[in-house]
Amino acid sequence: MKTTHTTLLLFAALASSHVAWAGDQADLERYVRYADACEHVAGEWDSGLSGQERKRIQRAVIKYCGGAQHQSRALKERYKNNPEMLQVIASHENDAVTSFVR
Repeated sequence: MKTTHTTLLLFAALASSHVAWAGDQADLERYVRYADACEHVAGEWDSGLSGQERKRIQRAVIKYCGGAQHQSRALKERYKNNPEMLQVIASHENDAVTSFVR
């Protein structure tokens, strides 16, 4: 349900924005994918996991949470004058993204 709502919000923001070319949609879609994946893999962490599983999850957290955090900063700057796009960004800025520290 959250993904459907988010997808609709993303498309509504893109449709109503002044910058609706494919490059803008691609950067936001990538951010949404990374932020959602970040939240998912961060939720998989468990201290009882084997060393190999912990390493796999740690690599995924670095990739997705670090990537989403970096993308979030860049997108906020890029869309600082576009409230619709900022809403899309904020709606995916979960705790796993904002609290990521490498």
